[in-house]
Amino acid sequence: MPPNPLAQANNDLWKEVDESGELRYCFNCSTCISGCPASEANPPLLIRNLARIVILGLEDELLEEDTPWTCVTCSRCEEMCPQDVKPFELCLAIRRWQSKNDETRIPPSIVENYHSGYTQAVEKNT
Repeated sequence: MPPNPLAQANNDLWKEVDESGELRYCFNCSTCISGCPASEANPPLLIRNLARIVILGLEDELLEEDTPWTCVTCSRCEEMCPQDVKPFELCLAIRRWQSKNDETRIPPSIVENYHSGYTQAVEKNT
């Protein structure tokens, strides 16, 4: 039987990631991904899943998540959230937490930035 990740959960992870405490008000409605261009990425950025990982205290899963780095900083999620959780700020907080807790982490967007100068595809007008 595989080990239960909740048995080793960090119950204070949400405090480490989200100093404001607003994350506790997320009820996983998915409204934050309405109009989010990164929600169409592969893999998609689903803030609600990240919020759930943080709330459950699953540090290992959070360290392995690459999706916070696909955020294009449009802040549409902030406009949509009915609980005013500030999903964009949560995404940035997760990036900071990941970088602090794994100094060897190289986000996938860094490689794209190196090759193209952008973290996301930019159309050129011809």
